Amino acid sequence: MKRLVLIALCASCAVALPRTPCAGQEFPNPPGPPGSEEATMKTLDQVEPRVYISELPITISNSGSYYLTDNLGGVSGFNGITIAADDVQLDLCGFGLFGETGTLHGIYVDSPTEPEQDAFYNIAIRNGVVDNWGGWALNATNAHQSEFSAIKVWANGGGGLGVGESCMVLECSSGGNTNEGILTGDDATIRDCKSDENGKTGVKTGSGSRVSGCTATGNGEDGIKAGDGATVMDCKSIENAGNGILTGMGSCLRNSTSAENGQDGIAADMYCSVRDCLVGFNKADGIQVTWSCQVIGNNCGDNGNTTSNGAGIVVFDSGNRIENNNLTSNPRGIEVQGSGNWIANNTVIDSLHYGILVTNEDNVVVRNGVGSGMEGSTNFWIIDGNQSGIIQGNLGTNFSGADAWANLEIMTP
Repeated sequence: MKRLVLIALCASCAVALPRTPCAGQEFPNPPGPPGSEEATMKTLDQVEPRVYISELPITISNSGSYYLTDNLGGVSGFNGITIAADDVQLDLCGFGLFGETGTLHGIYVDSPTEPEQDAFYNIAIRNGVVDNWGGWALNATNAHQSEFSAIKVWANGGGGLGVGESCMVLECSSGGNTNEGILTGDDATIRDCKSDENGKTGVKTGSGSRVSGCTATGNGEDGIKAGDGATVMDCKSIENAGNGILTGMGSCLRNSTSAENGQDGIAADMYCSVRDCLVGFNKADGIQVTWSCQVIGNNCGDNGNTTSNGAGIVVFDSGNRIENNNLTSNPRGIEVQGSGNWIANNTVIDSLHYGILVTNEDNVVVRNGVGSGMEGSTNFWIIDGNQSGIIQGNLGTNFSGADAWANLEIMTP
């Protein structure tokens, strides 16, 4: 009689059996024999080729990569971390540097000692918190062509983030600092940052800088203040004590909101372009320009109503083009104090005092629609010496006899 014999393999025997890799899978070669270079354990420097910072204060005087392993506290009379070298990367790794009474700056980039070197270059600091230092959270005005990202600073006795020329400040937040929230030198890029409730200006840049996607709220001076040749786009500036957005000459403003500020919504110097912005409820004027500017496609409402003396748009000088704007419920809709300006295709509704007010000569005022149902309001006040389309009353549905250059009174008080 035949018997079926079952053979059980022990676990150790099973492990020793050869295995066939899955299709397309390759197994790594085993390490070499004991004592060989392949089998030697790696050092900490090989596993983590960066230098960790375990206590403050510390001065980084060599190029390299540094990181935190824990929250660190400051020491009275000292900066937290001082950087005195080019090519330094500092990763806070999500941890914080926390100051106390008598401390200086949280992170400080020192002045070079070599007379031919004007700054330290290629410094990168990222990903952490710097709070409650006696000076600035980050004083890096001696750093040029450097990058600062994902840094959160709050309640520092100096300012928030201060950096030098040609730097990038990305996705940072700065609030409750005594001075500026974010301060940069020329040719800087500030993107997707937030600056709130600082004692001075929220975001302040030098010439040639670009500010995009930023929010400045509740600061003690201006919300965003940019130098000559700047670009400000997709930003919000709200409830600041000074101007909402202030730019130097030759600047470009696009798609931004400036509301409920203590002074003007937007104040732009000569040769600027202001387009597609929302400007409302500012205590003084909505938009101010000097000369040779374009102000096109903006929506301005309820500016100047605190003093009943503001305007939606004010033109101080000559060579400006004011076109296709919508203005509602300002004391004065468009006020032109200069000469040689083009004012066309604007809609001005419910101005408290004047719809379009032109107090100088040699301007062109055509194809505007103005109306107000408010008692005592004047739709058009244009002095002699201007080229103005006729002021055409309400035609109802019959526009066949209207002059192509006429200004229309949409409604009258």
